[in-house]
Amino acid sequence: MARTNAPRYFSRKRLTLPVTEGDFLDQLKAEPRDGLLGRISKLTAQEAVILDLIMRGYCNKEISKLLTIEVATAKAHTSRIFKKLCVKNRVQAAVLGLWSSL
Repeated sequence: MARTNAPRYFSRKRLTLPVTEGDFLDQLKAEPRDGLLGRISKLTAQEAVILDLIMRGYCNKEISKLLTIEVATAKAHTSRIFKKLCVKNRVQAAVLGLWSSL
């Protein structure tokens, strides 16, 4: 598979946010901590493990290898995580997970 020149917002060493995520961060700061923890508590044990891997910068293919599941299953879990956390993408899911653990 060829690599694209698209910016990569994740690496295992650090997380960088695109400028467009600023509004999300403002909303996150304004939300009560109980609301954040309520979103996280909706996750199943498997989804919590996958969120942790997303927070560490793993892609679906890497998650599927680590957990010995199909890539499609990892994608399905990721989509459900996004819906339960009310986020649009991996960056927002990771930020919400990190923010709630502070």
